[in-house]
Amino acid sequence: HFVVPKSICPKMRNRERLAQARQFVAKKHGKPADQRLEKIADEAKPIGVGNIVYRQGEKCSVVLICHDSQPAHAIVRLEDGTEVGTLLSALSKSPTVAPKPEAPPDSE
Repeated sequence: HFVVPKSICPKMRNRERLAQARQFVAKKHGKPADQRLEKIADEAKPIGVGNIVYRQGEKCSVVLICHDSQPAHAIVRLEDGTEVGTLLSALSKSPTVAPKPEAPPDSE
């Protein structure tokens, strides 16, 4: 029997009960919690300074976020050390575009 606060509306109470039941079954079978829910929760967290994000498929870290302008923008540091300004909407927490392949070394 799962306990859910009565102050929550009936639909939310049902969702909460189902989520608790899923976690119970996963623990009983020795499996980790529902990874789909963990991924959704991780993606829902806002991007902050110091986060590792992807811009145009390139891995970078957030240096500064400016909400003073419309739309809000961020300054990110690429792996080679250069800093680039970009819109927050252009950043993602997971790579959406395949990373650029490295050029083969010249054999001269």
